[in-house]
Amino acid sequence: MAIIDEFPQERDESGKLLLLEVIEYAPRVTVGRDFRLCGRHLVPEITRDRRPVAPTTKDRQEMLNIVLRVVEQKQSNESGDSK
Repeated sequence: MAIIDEFPQERDESGKLLLLEVIEYAPRVTVGRDFRLCGRHLVPEITRDRRPVAPTTKDRQEMLNIVLRVVEQKQSNESGDSK
């Protein structure tokens, strides 16, 4: 819960707090590329080799840091626009 308390608070035009919710869904990693025969006509194609993985605490922390940076950039851009 400490992470949520540190999260910057966004407000809409009426001053109400906005809720930001991050949903984690089927994390995957790209480990390289594969040569495959795809489709009904077996067309050769090079595709990304993506594999499902279990998320780690480090991954979740990195994602939270990215979201925080984006929110902070947005806030600094809005304060810079009003000058």
